[in-house]
Amino acid sequence: MKKIFFIMILLCVMAYAHADENTITSNSTTQINKKIEIKYRKNFLYLRLTPLLIPGCAVGFTHRIRLIDETIIDFTLAAHYHFYRELHKSYGASIISEHFGNTRAIGLFFRANVGAEYAEMQNPLDDDPKPEKRWMPNITMGLGYSFMIFNNSYLRLSAEIGYTMLLGRINCEFLF
Repeated sequence: MKKIFFIMILLCVMAYAHADENTITSNSTTQINKKIEIKYRKNFLYLRLTPLLIPGCAVGFTHRIRLIDETIIDFTLAAHYHFYRELHKSYGASIISEHFGNTRAIGLFFRANVGAEYAEMQNPLDDDPKPEKRWMPNITMGLGYSFMIFNNSYLRLSAEIGYTMLLGRINCEFLF
């Protein structure tokens, strides 16, 4: 628990140092008409912690696309590693899309995940458990909620179910 708390504090400090500032520009014709120009970031670093079920983490890169109807889709390419003592170890890669109904990427979102993982598992009920190694698909869908924590950094909590090692995950994501 201390390690997770330390990692979250370190990530918050990194996000605060990495956050973009809004810039204010003035109209050259009149000083009265000032407009605020907000810079929209398109690329983020991605970190995911999965503290429950099978613990693990993922790192990756997120690219944001703004659609014409004022919605946002975040596409993430991530590499992940999950482990649980000697019973389970897996690593792989995923493509994740998160769909938002607003332009700020805050609030409720829909999540879809497609990937593959290489797993090494043991059956604890066998007398002589031998690790079984195999490839498994990682296809899940879920819902989540996004919070903005600094100017352009996000904390996201999500849950997903589907065809994966334990049928689902509960995630804590951080974009900075």
